[in-house]
Amino acid sequence: MWLIRLDEKVCWAGEMLDKYSDLTLVDYGFVYHRDINFPQDDTNWFLLEKTV
Repeated sequence: MWLIRLDEKVCWAGEMLDKYSDLTLVDYGFVYHRDINFPQDDTNWFLLEKTV
């Protein structure tokens, strides 16, 4: 499995899913800087799995 963390406004996970048919999206999420419980920078992440 690959965990892709992005700090940019570009969705590389979508491009990878389009390019490689053996990848599937397992999970995704984001962190928002105004979240009072988990204050961090704005970021998003994607968990992709390569099927055999």
